[in-house]
Amino acid sequence: MTATTLHRILYVEDEPDIQAVAQLALEAVGGFTVKICSSGQEALGQVEDFAPDLILLDVMMPAWMAHRPCKPCGNSPPAAIPRCAS
Repeated sequence: MTATTLHRILYVEDEPDIQAVAQLALEAVGGFTVKICSSGQEALGQVEDFAPDLILLDVMMPAWMAHRPCKPCGNSPPAAIPRCAS
């Protein structure tokens, strides 16, 4: 298995203040391209178009269990499934 360089992060967080701090850190300090989504449902709509290397999930979001956005990826070919972290 070869290592994959991370460039694109899909960040799922419902708190605007935390979104702003995380985006600043990930883009300015980490050099990543970041797409912010405020809900798991919104994230599912962005996965195909944004093609993230990593999905970073807030496990404390109400009405959305953290592992749910990863389940629809289960039918995708392995190369199409981004890494998920919560």
